[in-house]
Amino acid sequence: ILEKAASLSKGRPCILTGTFFCKPSLWSDKDKNGPGNIFKSSRLLDARQMALGTDSKPSFTAWGTESKLVDYIFYSVDGLSANQFRTIVGPEPLSSHNPIRANLLFK
Repeated sequence: ILEKAASLSKGRPCILTGTFFCKPSLWSDKDKNGPGNIFKSSRLLDARQMALGTDSKPSFTAWGTESKLVDYIFYSVDGLSANQFRTIVGPEPLSSHNPIRANLLFK
């Protein structure tokens, strides 16, 4: 994924979104081969963690039966910054996932 993103972006800012179902421990900085460190080494940052305004609401709810953070918006550190991140939660689940949104600013 990262190689394809790099080849398509050709040095321009890159935004990568997706659902990453893996154990939360793999996102820890302690796991050098975990996705968290792989993305950081590729100079992609997590908008949820980096935004000035953010939340920690679950993006995956399995229609109200589970509560997990599995949906992400990553952006390249060169050229972009995260201003705000939001998980959009309605009165009733519209899907097994809550939509997420990030306001990204060009530097």
